[in-house]
Amino acid sequence: MKKGYLAPGVYVEETSLLPKSIAQVETAIPAFIGFTKKAAFNGQDFHQTGKIQPLEVNSMTDYEKIFGSPPPPASLDAELDGNNQVKGIRVQQVNFLYNSVKLFFENGGSTCQIVSVGNYQAVGGSNTKQLLLLGLAALEKTDTPTLLLVPDAVLLSYEEAGEIFAAMISQSSKLKNRIAIIDLVNGDKEPVYPENPIEMFRSHLGLNALSYGAAYYPWIVTASALKTDRSTIINGTYFKDGKRIENLLELFKPETLEAINNPEVGSALKHSFNMPAARQLNNQNKMEVFAATLYENFRKFYNLKFDSHYNPANKSAAAIHAVFTEAGSDFHRLLNLFCSLIKTYNQQWNFVNFSDDFHPLKISSTSSEIVLRRKMVSRNVPSMLKLLRLKLEKVVSGFFHELEKLDEQIIAEVKQKDDAFRNIMEAFENNPVAIPPGGAVAGMFCRHDREFGVWKAPAGVSLAAVIRPAVVIDDKVQEILNTDVVEGKSVNAIRLFAGRGTLVWGARTLAGNDNEWRYISVRRFVIMVEQSVLEATSQFVFEPNEAGTWTKVKAVIENFLFNLWRQGAFPGVKTQDSFFVRIGLGYTMTPADIQNGVMNTEIGLAVVRPSEFIIIKIVHKLQNT
Repeated sequence: MKKGYLAPGVYVEETSLLPKSIAQVETAIPAFIGFTKKAAFNGQDFHQTGKIQPLEVNSMTDYEKIFGSPPPPASLDAELDGNNQVKGIRVQQVNFLYNSVKLFFENGGSTCQIVSVGNYQAVGGSNTKQLLLLGLAALEKTDTPTLLLVPDAVLLSYEEAGEIFAAMISQSSKLKNRIAIIDLVNGDKEPVYPENPIEMFRSHLGLNALSYGAAYYPWIVTASALKTDRSTIINGTYFKDGKRIENLLELFKPETLEAINNPEVGSALKHSFNMPAARQLNNQNKMEVFAATLYENFRKFYNLKFDSHYNPANKSAAAIHAVFTEAGSDFHRLLNLFCSLIKTYNQQWNFVNFSDDFHPLKISSTSSEIVLRRKMVSRNVPSMLKLLRLKLEKVVSGFFHELEKLDEQIIAEVKQKDDAFRNIMEAFENNPVAIPPGGAVAGMFCRHDREFGVWKAPAGVSLAAVIRPAVVIDDKVQEILNTDVVEGKSVNAIRLFAGRGTLVWGARTLAGNDNEWRYISVRRFVIMVEQSVLEATSQFVFEPNEAGTWTKVKAVIENFLFNLWRQGAFPGVKTQDSFFVRIGLGYTMTPADIQNGVMNTEIGLAVVRPSEFIIIKIVHKLQNT
């Protein structure tokens, strides 16, 4: 009798005979690495602190809240006729992450992770490759993503991009829970000599673990999602009737140039506010450093200066700033609270000089001290400092938001008054752009897994929000893409078919010559089974290594695979033809294995493979004579 039964009676014990079943892991959670306008989350500015960390988003609304708006274009070229109607326009993009994520959601994506490695200004710099590699390294610490994408890698040279691609594949092979979706550098160019993007891609990619990567060509043309940028308009190249316009006054009205040259609105006004990091303030020195940094941000915001005063009818940055810093404003109240905090607790902080730094604004701590003391009933000095930081950051963000609204208002007014400006802006906003297809493909993976299962080849499927492929390819080009006689580095085609739209017309990994791992669906299905079994069988780690445990492990795995078989994941008519699970002494283990605490399980899978080539034999029965 078990210890603890002291009184006579009947006792019930429930004994669990069956272990937990296996739950299928997620198969299509991509992680995007690249550059964003900002990276602000939970009061932290990751760009200012240099922190690189994956953050989860579930919609473009989530993305824009954390990472900001679309990027400005790199350049603008426009051809106009004598009536200032735009005959043609060419926009070059400098950043592809935003549009890639947008296409992911438009093609059925649900959840993804974003790793921002810097702002848009950092794109194209000498350390672009290193920043992207740091973003990739940050993903090695998490097991959430199942797809890796680095859209901005195509901005690099073939050599540097090849290093990024090799690192993506290497990480996928090491962790065995993800694959890399790769876009080709210059994927919007024709595959012709001397700089064939397909051959250049293959020649700069290594040979290791190619089954953990899949490449797609060409890029796709989609509706533009670029943000209007004044400097792009001013620095644009314009032609009228074939002749280049050297003086913008020949194209725009003087008042238009005055408005769009205004530096106090738009991207030119990006002052740096280095808010103190929200770390533990557990000693006097840390509190003083935090407070000094916070005070510097108060001072910097109050003393912002503006050179231009376009549209003096209260439509200037100076006028907006005056409202934000006037007596009785939120900024003024926060400053008073900050002064009260110092005075109330007699902190000997010598960095403050309220009378000089905020003249002529009067700083009075008397009324604020009452409010502060009430708040301090449940808060201490460190928590109050952090609260003031969050409130000040909200004020600064509100100011720049008002500037953006002013910018949009001024642009709208100028468009009404200047035909040439309006025509160029409308052509710019409606201009389609070519971008790498990885984001759309990842979204298609997500939708395809949800509707059909990870075991079905993700090919023959149309891409949403796509106008056309950037390069139209035929069967002859696709033969080159499918087959690399040297190393088997297959590239999947994206093709345009009449009446069917733009379709993904390939389902191969980069290991095109590997009969076992040639297809994306096989690699992803096996990853899913491995990770699902791995997570579920962790419950047996400390169980006795004997026949009872082996029976439970085998039953759990067989039940999981049986359910997949019923869903059509295996081609066999019977389960015996589809999979097997082996475990036990003399089968997968030796007595030495058991002595060493090793339990080996062997799983065999006959995976569904796509029918790439359907051969139809036609026999004509001729009339007998």
